[in-house]
Amino acid sequence: MRRREFVFKREGDSGILFADWRIQADGEVIARQYDNLSRSIVIVGSIPDGYTWDLLVQAGHNLNIIRLSEMDGGIGVVLTAEMLAVSGHYTMQLRGTLQSDGVTVRHTDKLYVNIPDSLSGDAQWPELPSEFTQMEQRMEELNNHPPTPGANGMWMIWNPDTDEYEESDIPLPEGSGYAIGDGLKIVDGKLTVDTATEVEEDNNIYRE
Repeated sequence: MRRREFVFKREGDSGILFADWRIQADGEVIARQYDNLSRSIVIVGSIPDGYTWDLLVQAGHNLNIIRLSEMDGGIGVVLTAEMLAVSGHYTMQLRGTLQSDGVTVRHTDKLYVNIPDSLSGDAQWPELPSEFTQMEQRMEELNNHPPTPGANGMWMIWNPDTDEYEESDIPLPEGSGYAIGDGLKIVDGKLTVDTATEVEEDNNIYRE
């Protein structure tokens, strides 16, 4: 179990404290209607390991599911205008899905917050849960940053949360020709081939 200190220092962060599957807001306004990429929700506390976390949100008859990721010493999300498309009372609940089997689910209690209205904005409440858009964005980012061979003989995998390559525990295949040296080298995290200075070709044609 991870112990997260209930401290928020970055401007725009709104804190929610997690303790024994109960959540409590820090008392501040989480965000205003149509705020976009300027406010974050960060959940800290005694957060159990081994779970995938979703924030369930209801505003009137509107429902949304927001996938959370590691951030600022806890788990959280940067809010978009679509997530804040309506003003008024929001009901929030944290859902954890056990990663080891993908079917064991546990919920916290509910949290009630108010999102004040704004005078302008045209964002619409998402037709599909935000988690699908988030997953699509992560997949697109992973496709734009394919795995690369690492200098230590392991694959380097792109981490969308940190925006950098990290060494995985997956070794490069033996006999694949990915060994560094012997004409191969790593430049800016990518595998390159040294230009051969001499090429010998055998142009003999053998006939029976």
